[in-house]
Amino acid sequence: MKLLLVLALAVAAVSGNICDGQSAESAAEYATIKNTVLAVSSVVMANCNLDSGAEFSSLLVTDSCLKIFSEGYCYYDKAAVLYAVLPVSYGVLNSDVANIASLGNTLCAEAEACYAPIKEAVRKCIDADDSFLPNVIESATFYYKSAVESRVESYASDNSDTIVGTLIDIAMKRFTSFNDINAFFLEQTAGTGIEDDAAAAVASFKEVASLFCSSGCTDQTASFLNAIFGYMDKSSNCNDAAVFCGGCQAKAAKFLKNKGSIPCCLMDVADYAIAGGEAVYAKYGDQIENVRDYLGAEFSAKPSLSLSLKSSGQRPRPDGLPREGLQRSRILRISLRTQHGFPRFCQQQL
Repeated sequence: MKLLLVLALAVAAVSGNICDGQSAESAAEYATIKNTVLAVSSVVMANCNLDSGAEFSSLLVTDSCLKIFSEGYCYYDKAAVLYAVLPVSYGVLNSDVANIASLGNTLCAEAEACYAPIKEAVRKCIDADDSFLPNVIESATFYYKSAVESRVESYASDNSDTIVGTLIDIAMKRFTSFNDINAFFLEQTAGTGIEDDAAAAVASFKEVASLFCSSGCTDQTASFLNAIFGYMDKSSNCNDAAVFCGGCQAKAAKFLKNKGSIPCCLMDVADYAIAGGEAVYAKYGDQIENVRDYLGAEFSAKPSLSLSLKSSGQRPRPDGLPREGLQRSRILRISLRTQHGFPRFCQQQL
């Protein structure tokens, strides 16, 4: 399932416009959200004026950023309807491929143009004023406390029987201020070199994303996902996409063996994502397990929800070797490549 989820995210790149046919009500709601974001950014980033003298919020209304915001809202709007009924089948996932592709296509085309000026402006403001970040945090905290916190609490209360609602409730009780969050982060990452790791991960992700968007892999990806999701949806033993082991797993394996293989360029992206996850666990496994144990204790009063959070593998071994589960993952990928039609050598591994 991990592999298929990675591939579903990687579909991000085929033509289309998810906002076609948007209702007037939906368009009005989007306008309200956009104006709220701009108003908040003007307050939170008030001390970060651009070289041109314009307000920081002007960077959020460039053509590239507006295209991303619009597509993102339209995807949310459609997904809220599409995934409202449970369980979610592979037929539902298949019908969402075009929506994901539309959003991904926009991100491929516009993300760098939107993000780069914002990053540069923030960097200049940080370098120019030591008090800039503390002021931003103070302003953001004030806005959250005065305008957002009560709504988040209401959502958590109304959805207390769900994992998301419970996680929000746990977070709000555990972290009552930015200082709480910062202290927890520093405690968990002390001496790990996480800043360098994060910078390296961002650079690698940008390289992989750029290759995916520019390599012509997009049509192959959408075609593959439509084919495998459609095939899996025909199985009477695969009715819930959240439960992969069993009928869904057998159907996917049969497709990969007899019907088609993952495009080589897409397999490179999947391998990168899976290997990245394994590398994070190999280095930060103790921290991850600490958080998991904490959540497990908090979820103990809700046994039906806690089942979803249980670990599927062993803890890291004392000698520092990767978990047995990670070894099995590598063996699985090798087996898939050699037994189910995957090319033995795809593009250079990243």
